[in-house]
Parts: sequence; structure tokens; C-alpha cells
Amino acid sequence: MKVIRIFFLWILTTNALVAQTLSGFIEDASSGERLIGATIKFNNQGIISNRYGYFSVNVNAKPVRLTFSYLGFETQEIQYTITKDTSVLIKLNPVPNTLQEVVITSSPKQELSSIDHYTIPWR
Repeated sequence: MKVIRIFFLWILTTNALVAQTLSGFIEDASSGERLIGATIKFNNQGIISNRYGYFSVNVNAKPVRLTFSYLGFETQEIQYTITKDTSVLIKLNPVPNTLQEVVITSSPKQELSSIDHYTIPWR
């Protein structure tokens, strides 16, 4: 009986130490377009999504906090407890446009004119 208990304890311990795979796609919540080069941070590590918006990370079965970010989109933090290989779809929301003005600067190669920049007011 003692051997059986030790065996089950060993199985539980080894399952907790085995890394599981969390994979999936990151996309724009409004258009459904896949986000290339989105950043995924976890356990003081980081990766980026590939040219298809796909990512794959190996994590332990303990709870792990993942942070998904992309330029021009709201950052999203999600906590997972993974007990088996899991596939997810992450949808990031675009940040509302906050531009107040656009400044275009130009100068010819040979001579500078009196106007070297022009500000376009934002409406």
C-alpha cells in the first residue's frame, strides 16, 4: 500500500513539473486582422508573434500571467493556469486616435527656403 501511495505522489509531482504549451493567434478586435510582431511577456521572458500573428510559449502548470501588447492597441494582461496544451485567440482593442496635429518638415538638398516646415491642424 505504501508503494502505491509513493507511486501516485510521484505521478502528481512529475505532472506539475512538465511544461505545457500555450499557443494561439493575436488579432485586431475590430477588423480581425492578425497582428504581426505583437509582444508577449511572461515569467520575465518575452517573445513576438510571427508573420501570421501566431505565438507559442512553454509554461509550467502553475498560474502564469501573460501580457499582450502591440503599438496602437491596448495592452491586455491575462492569467492562465494551464494543465494541458492550450490554444487561444487574443483580440486586442485599438487605442482611440489621440493625434492633435501632424508636422511635416522638408528642406531641399541645395538651399533652404524661408518656409522649412508646415503644421497641419487636426480637425
